[in-house]
Amino acid sequence: MKWNLVLHSFLLPFLLLFALLLSCLSAAGKVGTPMKNPNAFSHLTLEERRIILTGISNGSTKSAIAQTIGKDKSTVGKEIKAHRKLTHKCSLPLECSSYRKCPFKRLCTPDCPEYIPFRCSRRDRSPGACNGCSNWSYCRFDKYLYCPEDAHNDYLSTLVDSRQGVNLTASEARAMAQTIAPLLKQGQSPYQIIASHPELGICEKTLYNYIESGIFQQVSDISVMDLRRQVSRKLPKKKSHTFKKRDNRKYLQGRLLKTTGLIFMSIRRSLSPRWTPSITMALTALLSRPFSLSAQASSSPSSTKKKQLFP
Repeated sequence: MKWNLVLHSFLLPFLLLFALLLSCLSAAGKVGTPMKNPNAFSHLTLEERRIILTGISNGSTKSAIAQTIGKDKSTVGKEIKAHRKLTHKCSLPLECSSYRKCPFKRLCTPDCPEYIPFRCSRRDRSPGACNGCSNWSYCRFDKYLYCPEDAHNDYLSTLVDSRQGVNLTASEARAMAQTIAPLLKQGQSPYQIIASHPELGICEKTLYNYIESGIFQQVSDISVMDLRRQVSRKLPKKKSHTFKKRDNRKYLQGRLLKTTGLIFMSIRRSLSPRWTPSITMALTALLSRPFSLSAQASSSPSSTKKKQLFP
């Protein structure tokens, strides 16, 4: 009995400490279910694509590459298969595994009894490309290379192209216009057309965008003028006011203040009062000033004229 009490007194603190440590480890994610990766559902970046190239060159599996970048292995497999490029075409008619010991002089046909399709574990299985392959120099079959820069550029172009333009072919637009045109002529709204024809597979906003952007105008006579409410509705201020494009005034840099100063000087001179003697004023001054006849006779006509004009 005493030994049991001693064991309990010694073992109980250790058991409590072990349970506490186990709970801390499980809360930190090191025991039990692994923690969720916040990068698991985001798009691949250029750095992650370079890590994929390093894994392919080292001969790593798709699972190992996916674990390194925190993605699913199917994501890595689809990335490599979608963006790898054929750099060397097989010189044989068919990729046959027994081409070295072919009894028919390598005239391969699909119905040949010796034909065995070639399967490369590195190219067709994992990792999925031929980067860093040791048999690259003497391999005669199709060779695929993965380039992270080209793959990232393809990804960016696809990302932009998928959000531009119209996801509609010419035949689909023509078939859709044949259904929509008579209903619009009858005065039906796009909402009524979509509600009565769900086989069109588009929503009301998409139909408005197609009509306003002129998609059906190329294959039919459908235009914005066929929308009943849009014709009667007043234009908003943003669309009603159109402004001309600004002129390029860079050639005025450096001389704008000088030109403005010259304009102000010319305006100031034109507004300043300027006295000019008139004929009536000269006669009044001449009559009010006394002068003798002898002085008038002795003076020359030119001087007399000057005195009369300028007393």
